[in-house]
Amino acid sequence: MLARLAIVVATLLMAPPPATAAMRVEPAADWQGAHPIPGLTTSVGPAAGNVASSEYVFAVGADEQVKFSVRNGSSWTGWSAVPGNMATKHAPAVASAGVWLYLFVTGTDNRIYVNPFTGRTWLGWTEVPGNGTTTDSPTAAVLDGYVYLFVRAENSLLVENRYGGTWTGWTEVPGNGNTPGAPAATAYAGTIRLVVRTTAGTLYLNSATANVWTGWVPVPGNGYTESQAALTGFDGAVRLFARGGTNGVYMDSLAAGAWTGWGPPVPGVVTSNGPAVNTSLDGQSLHLFFRGSDAQVYWATTV
Repeated sequence: MLARLAIVVATLLMAPPPATAAMRVEPAADWQGAHPIPGLTTSVGPAAGNVASSEYVFAVGADEQVKFSVRNGSSWTGWSAVPGNMATKHAPAVASAGVWLYLFVTGTDNRIYVNPFTGRTWLGWTEVPGNGTTTDSPTAAVLDGYVYLFVRAENSLLVENRYGGTWTGWTEVPGNGNTPGAPAATAYAGTIRLVVRTTAGTLYLNSATANVWTGWVPVPGNGYTESQAALTGFDGAVRLFARGGTNGVYMDSLAAGAWTGWGPPVPGVVTSNGPAVNTSLDGQSLHLFFRGSDAQVYWATTV
């Protein structure tokens, strides 16, 4: 964000939540313990999404190829390589759009690539048109049949490209937003939400309804992160997850236009990378994915 917007951050990583009406997800009470998805080590954060009645988690292996594992009840399959021999040094991004899943990566040439998946067939890697480049991970969201793709351009401003059969081309997200890292995005209740961190580690939000952006505003509560945040919509609220300075992951919720405040860290979650979040196939639980201290991918779920 603009340097003049940066605010002084308290050394405490997340402020205690204010008293609010009870919500279904309470970070300390409703989360089950974290469990590994064995068979892969990674140096970057994961991504996750749903397609064809299955939940997929994606991570980058030591060979810089993107791998995936599929949830089977309470367990996960082994890791398989996404076809196409696409190398990346950054966390991938996923957009679930009905019968399609779109997997995005930043290539080693800093260009952005997409591989669409039907749940059975990968269509192959192609560059997202428009000559966009980034040195960070992309992020994506789906709204009204359109895939919205966001990246931090090499001038540190946020740009977007939209797909609805064809790509619209890269345009700057209004508001002169400036960030040192990858953004996070979700679409929920007819609105796109985009979150970035400032050079001071504070978090800012920009929202768009009918392609009209409201402008950047700080997420209240002295939240701090040095990694990419994660967003999803769940149970009447937008859920924001961020890694704090002690490597715990914290959640804040935006409901009815107000933030509930940062809760305590999600139990059992410790990571040095940005987390990923997904909703279960039945829409009844949140799934949090992260890279553990042993470099394996882990997941935690709400009850």
